Amino acid sequence: MAKKIDLTGQRFGRLVVLEDVDRTKDKRVIWRCQCECGNFVNVISNSLQQGDTQSCGCLKRERASEANYKDLTGQRFGRLIVLEDVGRTKNRKVIWRCQCDCGSTVEVESRSLQSGKTQSCGCYKREQTSKRSRIDLTGQVFGRLTVLEDVGRTKPGQVIWRCLCECGNTVDIIAGHLQSGNTQSCGCLHKEQMVFRQSGENNWNWKGGITSLNQMIRNCVQYTEWRTLVFQRDNFTCSHCNARGVHLIAHHIKFFSTLMKEHNITTLEEATQCEALWNTDNGITLCKECHKKLHQDLKIKEEMDYYLYGNKN
Repeated sequence: MAKKIDLTGQRFGRLVVLEDVDRTKDKRVIWRCQCECGNFVNVISNSLQQGDTQSCGCLKRERASEANYKDLTGQRFGRLIVLEDVGRTKNRKVIWRCQCDCGSTVEVESRSLQSGKTQSCGCYKREQTSKRSRIDLTGQVFGRLTVLEDVGRTKPGQVIWRCLCECGNTVDIIAGHLQSGNTQSCGCLHKEQMVFRQSGENNWNWKGGITSLNQMIRNCVQYTEWRTLVFQRDNFTCSHCNARGVHLIAHHIKFFSTLMKEHNITTLEEATQCEALWNTDNGITLCKECHKKLHQDLKIKEEMDYYLYGNKN
């Protein structure tokens, strides 16, 4: 067997030998080497000495990259004009210095230029964000959301709008999400769609059933319109404590159940045709806490009346 030659410290192309780390099955020495690019690689003695391996692989990639090199100098990509080749990234991607129409210079990879991913120094994106931020969305409706007020900015400068959902919840949404249609509710729309997919005839466990008339009426379009009109009339403000930007409820002054009994409503069609149910003068906007307190007070009054006068109805 040939005598082992110590290659420690020797250079082969871009590789410097660090140490003997192992043997192959046929007893050839495997050396750990460090490449000029900083990577480490294990190489057999013969491959080093015969010049078959001269780098960790970066040399081959560079040669391939140079073979496919395209000079972009002087070319325009969006608002950018390429000035010069200024170097390579760690993975040997060409970096170009470009001048933007706004006067700024920026360094961009070839692929980002050629794919259209980068078309300015960043000024175009800022301009679009600024345009969106100048549009006043107050009072506009996006799906189930009615915009109440501007409540701040994100770090990139996008406007955050506080919105009231038809379900009564308030939620803060970025302008772009409203205008693009990505957000159309506080989340209740998605939940309803999920419930629909998993309920009734769509559910694997469906055995037939009846939805309560009360719930059917409260889920109909006419009820939603009545509630929205009450909120708009009261300027989305609790009529008792003047709170805004909180969970609001459209409360029937004359109870919903009382109207149902008085008009003998037994079907959804009868409910939609009953004008008394949709009279906005019988509605008042309350926050969740005031609504709860109102019902507690009414319950106490009913109990007191019964105690004093008995059931005389």
